[in-house]
Amino acid sequence: MGDISGDWMMVPKGENCCYVDMGLLYNAAQSKCINWQNSTFDKAKLDAFLQPIFAQLNKEGTESIDLSFAQIRDIDALSKQEGTPLNLTDTIMAIFQYNYPVGDTKKDFLAYFNDYAIKNNVKVTLSFGGAVAAAEDMKLSKDPVQEAKTLVSFMEKYQFDSLDFDLEGAGAQNLIAQNGEENTIAFLQELHKTLSAKGGKMTITVMGALSSGPTGPLKPIFDKLDTMFDGVNLMLYNGQYYIDVDNASWGLKQWREHVPANMLNIGFFDRIDYTSASSSGSGKGWPNMPKGLKNGEAAAWIFLEVQKEMGETFGEPFFWTTNPVSIPRNLFIEEFRDYVVKNAPLA
Repeated sequence: MGDISGDWMMVPKGENCCYVDMGLLYNAAQSKCINWQNSTFDKAKLDAFLQPIFAQLNKEGTESIDLSFAQIRDIDALSKQEGTPLNLTDTIMAIFQYNYPVGDTKKDFLAYFNDYAIKNNVKVTLSFGGAVAAAEDMKLSKDPVQEAKTLVSFMEKYQFDSLDFDLEGAGAQNLIAQNGEENTIAFLQELHKTLSAKGGKMTITVMGALSSGPTGPLKPIFDKLDTMFDGVNLMLYNGQYYIDVDNASWGLKQWREHVPANMLNIGFFDRIDYTSASSSGSGKGWPNMPKGLKNGEAAAWIFLEVQKEMGETFGEPFFWTTNPVSIPRNLFIEEFRDYVVKNAPLA
């Protein structure tokens, strides 16, 4: 997102990321690109399908995409790239259910997609969990250290750069409830140690309430956060889509008591109307927002404003898009990025 600095640097160094719902994307790719006569993806059609998506990702400065969602209990099945997902919430495993190859490349859809992303200078992160993950989806099937090694091997084969664990809703409770504190921490620490040595990262994605993170069931993880994760993605668009600086339940000042500012990544959702967003914590709303901003620009203005008010720089923003197939027509992230680059204070 640029490299602009100042007294408080509003454009973080590094990369912004966008979640890609692989269930929606893969289903669309199947409907548009499969040659049913020989049960393969038509490579030319698939390239034409992917090209405008990645062209827009490049234009808006998105350097990393989180492919969602895999499930923890399917790690062994993922390592074999075959079989039926144990739960339909696993949209990554679903790719291997029929394993349609792409033309004569001998690559499955996931391998081809990740190759395509990397050729377009976009890193790929594998994301686990999600809002609809069931309790049993969080269950490790064997020794936590061995499961971590199995997952890393799968990541290496498919060129995944990093990992994300989306523990929203019941997932925040079920990960530790299903595996116990000791096994959960052993699994995450082994992953983090191995990925860090390879230059990869791990993020934990949670809803914006502190009870979803450091003061709730995930407290054992947040107590040792830097041994397992490099960033915390805050979904401040769930319920409290405004961004509160000071709120006892989900305020950024309260989050800062538990997590360093540069590890807090604020999330934005393209379906939210940020032009009318308010901050209930301060009670003032955002009366000073400039008139006539596009929605992505309004989100960016709030992103800059809360950092100015706090006098700190947060981590990279991340984005959830309604439908990844619509990315070529959806300018929300581009509007956000351009506004930040143009309006961040300079040194």
